[in-house]
Amino acid sequence: MLRSTLVGVAAVLMPLLATPARAQPSTNLDDYVLFATTTIKTKGPTISDGDVGVNLFDGRLVAPRFFTAPNSIVAADRVRFDKNPMSTVLQQLFANVVEQFGPPSTPFTTPIVVDVKAACGFPSPFPACATNLDVDVPLGGTVVLPPGAYGRVRVHATMLSAGNLVLTGGAYVFCDVKISGNAQLRVQTASTIDVVGKASFGPSSFFGPDTGSGLVASDIKLYSAGSLVKLTRGSFSEAHICAPDAKMRMSQGGTHVGSYIAGFIRTQEVTLDVGSPSGAFVDP
Repeated sequence: MLRSTLVGVAAVLMPLLATPARAQPSTNLDDYVLFATTTIKTKGPTISDGDVGVNLFDGRLVAPRFFTAPNSIVAADRVRFDKNPMSTVLQQLFANVVEQFGPPSTPFTTPIVVDVKAACGFPSPFPACATNLDVDVPLGGTVVLPPGAYGRVRVHATMLSAGNLVLTGGAYVFCDVKISGNAQLRVQTASTIDVVGKASFGPSSFFGPDTGSGLVASDIKLYSAGSLVKLTRGSFSEAHICAPDAKMRMSQGGTHVGSYIAGFIRTQEVTLDVGSPSGAFVDP
């Protein structure tokens, strides 16, 4: 194991020349596009903007394939990158142990954030859902939902016909959420969505601002107290998702804008951007 290495100098030299190095990683979760308590395992992400962090001592970032994040500061107690130095592009690396290969690193003190739940706004106590008020959006149907507590949410879809759930805005509590492939969950005004259980977004699904709403990722906050948040292949999301006790999975081909916080994060080849207050990132 190496505490630092010259491998990867070519990959990080230009970003480091363009931006002054930080003394420590940011403690503001809004700066992170990916933030895990213990582990991030990622294969081939493209990160336009936003930092990447693993919070705890002995936390690991494992990126055995291309890691393209020219504007990102990366922080984890232990890191492992592809052995080809040209496969790893980032702005600055904070790490205490570089396993096998990695660009030059700066040691730092863990944890990055002392209380992740408090920092991301996770509700305490977590609100209860209404088990007798399930929401089922049929194929090709649209349901417009006012704020309140509900049961399980199902938005159904096929390749030819997809449901659309529209939230008018405010505070929502759901028992669990399943958005089928090609279906949509759109938000008209700023909303907080508390999910007691799992949250699953199917292939080519959409979760984010309604057309013309002017909302940005930080206006849509989803908190999950469940064990899993799943963003399946080709899905699009634009939100702040905080699930500090859950596993988060991002499948191949997805595009995700905002902050994604979980206990354990696994991604395939996805496109990530922390977003901006200007709302410059436009949904497809």
